[in-house]
Amino acid sequence: AWNARIAAWRDTLELWRSAPWTGIGVGAFRDAFARVQSPSLPGSWYHAHSDLLETLATAGIVVSTLLVAGVAFVLRGLWRAFTDGRRSEDRATALAAAGATVFALLHAAVEFPLTIPANATALAVVVGLGLTAPRSSERREQRPRVRRTHFLDHDIDSTPRAASGADATRGVRRLDRSHDDLSRGTSRRSRLESTSPRNDAARD
Repeated sequence: AWNARIAAWRDTLELWRSAPWTGIGVGAFRDAFARVQSPSLPGSWYHAHSDLLETLATAGIVVSTLLVAGVAFVLRGLWRAFTDGRRSEDRATALAAAGATVFALLHAAVEFPLTIPANATALAVVVGLGLTAPRSSERREQRPRVRRTHFLDHDIDSTPRAASGADATRGVRRLDRSHDDLSRGTSRRSRLESTSPRNDAARD
């Protein structure tokens, strides 16, 4: 079995050499392979028993390079999801997706698992879950709670923030107004006490 498979891989490379850059066309492997099929390989071959070689022969160097770049991008995203995962479950999901991707590539080197729709769909779902796993860098910044205190009957927002020159000036003016209000209130109380009937009786 392995001898026949190795012979099929060799014939697939021969087929790729006929159109190395653009390939023979996706889905045309069965018909095109018959032109280069060795006499020692009986029957019709629907696939090359290697998704990687079949993709190279049918899609060519250009598309194969784009696919390799896409796989590298996916693995990089899974690695970032694994290192920056918010929870252990999220990191485990990313790690499982990366392992499934690597295993699928190794299997695709000697078989054609990705041409089966169920396998390709399952791999896409697992990789999608790994790439969309929540990350610690995506945590929403919590807005600071506003604590209001009373100082001389004036509400002051005690939320920590960088004080600018304008804020400092407004704060000084507010304190000055509070001091003036307090002074006016004290003076008014003194005048009222001085003119009260009790004080008049004491003078009589």
